[in-house]
Amino acid sequence: MSVNKVIQIGNVGQDPEVKVLENGSTVAKFTLATTKSWKNKQGEWQDDTQWHTVITWRQLAERVGKHIKKGMQVYVEGELTYRKWHKEGEETARQYAEIVAFNVRKLTQTEKSEEAGINKPVNTTAKIENTTTAKGSAGPGEPSDDLPF
Repeated sequence: MSVNKVIQIGNVGQDPEVKVLENGSTVAKFTLATTKSWKNKQGEWQDDTQWHTVITWRQLAERVGKHIKKGMQVYVEGELTYRKWHKEGEETARQYAEIVAFNVRKLTQTEKSEEAGINKPVNTTAKIENTTTAKGSAGPGEPSDDLPF
């Protein structure tokens, strides 16, 4: 078994470039910046920004082209792929990585998306009561002693 999965949260570096190929498939390509921050020995903040190329296909590419814009913060889920190409006159091939995304979510809310209810935040941190309904039986959020294995 193997797994090739990438999850990133970052800022879109350019408006997506959307193309319709000869076979009718739609592809969208954009760059994503992720930044790591830390304090150096002198206590000063340092930043390291990495740029990633993100590719989406078909209906997701159409939605990305309509709703994703430069500067937005997005969540990207996909797989890491590598492509090689030869530059004329060079002996060795160049290789670069790109993320083929199967899920892209806006994290930046815009007035238009709020009005339409697009990416409306969902409360996933609802308070769970820690109560026991009867002796030995678990209440919501409490593990049961009766495990099926």
